[in-house]
Amino acid sequence: MVAIRISSFEDVRMAREWVSSLAEAAEIHDPGAAVLTTGELGNNCVEHGAECPSLLWVTCRHGHLSLRFENHCEERPDWQTRKPVVVEDLRAGGYGLQIARALARSVNCRWAEGRAIVHAEFE
Repeated sequence: MVAIRISSFEDVRMAREWVSSLAEAAEIHDPGAAVLTTGELGNNCVEHGAECPSLLWVTCRHGHLSLRFENHCEERPDWQTRKPVVVEDLRAGGYGLQIARALARSVNCRWAEGRAIVHAEFE
């Protein structure tokens, strides 16, 4: 298991590099999907997290990779973050969870003890 502290977009870039290496080593089906998910959910941690850093826990074994993002969150999220409409019915962002759900085998979102937790699994 690897723990990565995320407090900036530079940390997200570093986390993507770590996940890329671990996904390749685990020989999951689509390492790029795990890297893209790391970027999307890592950016969410930076954008929506509180003042304190978020954590990304990465666990891998042959054929399996697990990403668990945790960030401080005073109130239960609605998991439906929407950014403003830029052009008729098109938003500038707010698709991180949708992208993760499309790419991962499973995505679980929960709120516990003042922390938002998003867990994505890849094979």
